[in-house]
Amino acid sequence: MCATSLVAGSAAAASWTIIDLGPTVTGDMALNDNGWVVVGNQVWSPSAGGYVSTVVRSADGSLNNLRLRDINNSNLVLGTDGSLGAAHAFSWQNGTSSYLPERADYTGGFTSSATSLNDSGQIVGNTGDTALRWSPNGTGGYLMTTLGVDLGWTIGSGEAMSINSAGAGLMNQVYNSYRTGYSFGVGHTSIIPELPGYSPVGLAINDRYQVAGYGVYNCGGYSCNRPFVWQGPDVSWLPVTTVPGWPVTGEARGLNELGQVVGGAYYQGYDRRALLWTQAPGGSWAVTDLNTLLPAGSAFWKLGDALDINERGQILGLGSVSGDNNYAHVFLLTPVPEPATAALWLLGLAAMAAMAGVGRGRRSQRPPC
Repeated sequence: MCATSLVAGSAAAASWTIIDLGPTVTGDMALNDNGWVVVGNQVWSPSAGGYVSTVVRSADGSLNNLRLRDINNSNLVLGTDGSLGAAHAFSWQNGTSSYLPERADYTGGFTSSATSLNDSGQIVGNTGDTALRWSPNGTGGYLMTTLGVDLGWTIGSGEAMSINSAGAGLMNQVYNSYRTGYSFGVGHTSIIPELPGYSPVGLAINDRYQVAGYGVYNCGGYSCNRPFVWQGPDVSWLPVTTVPGWPVTGEARGLNELGQVVGGAYYQGYDRRALLWTQAPGGSWAVTDLNTLLPAGSAFWKLGDALDINERGQILGLGSVSGDNNYAHVFLLTPVPEPATAALWLLGLAAMAAMAGVGRGRRSQRPPC
């Protein structure tokens, strides 16, 4: 396979490899820049010749009612444990679990859920009926900050879905307007611009304050989703290829700092496909069906959804494999060479060309297939 470009931020690569991490019944999963993966109640870590799995158990020692949601680059894992009745947010590392402090909800009970964390160990989720950020206080505890306080939220302020390195917590739907927003818990909450006819849901935020998500809209009496990226005053609807007459319905679920967004959408009927969107320097977006990147001979015959992407360009998602019609399997798709390596390679080629006195006046040169 040879693609059109081999630069950071592009879908292109000389080839791709894919790993099958096995069947799953959950869509909760995440990927860090080290290539570690969390899915269900398992932590997958790279090892010689492949990946090894570590099982995380609930507080009662069982494998039930536990959801791992995120992992940062220190390999600190975040999850929610519901094994003792109510749900409780916790972190896990090297076999040790630590439960997060909670606030009472309107009934006087204590519950919490956690969805995302950054490399500073800041965590976002929900407790006490409000979207919340937990920040390490330096002594083993946490400071709790309510998000969106400038909006006057009380009951039902929603859940924070993602957090960037600066500590901005993304809330999926703001209670008083049902619009996506992000907040530091002090000052002004940034709310997505008006989207007439759409109810927006935010799922991920990066350090460039790009937000990936989808807008829910009415498509002929049905509810459909349209993927978008929001940044500042602009909302960009991401392109989706469908058969003529089929409505756009899909979601943008994850993004990295290179302007790469992943998700999935329906081409037609039940034909859902995992997608990668890349942004050109001028701001326009291009879409790539990840099924076109499948290596020859792969056990996967269909990639249906992409849920996360890291800075190395690795993509985590769900697909179908030959011989198992009962469960979706978790895939990890890796570009070879990876974007950063490819960019350095191109710089090296350009330097050699300059020393040889050739290629002057050309912005780039496509590598041979």
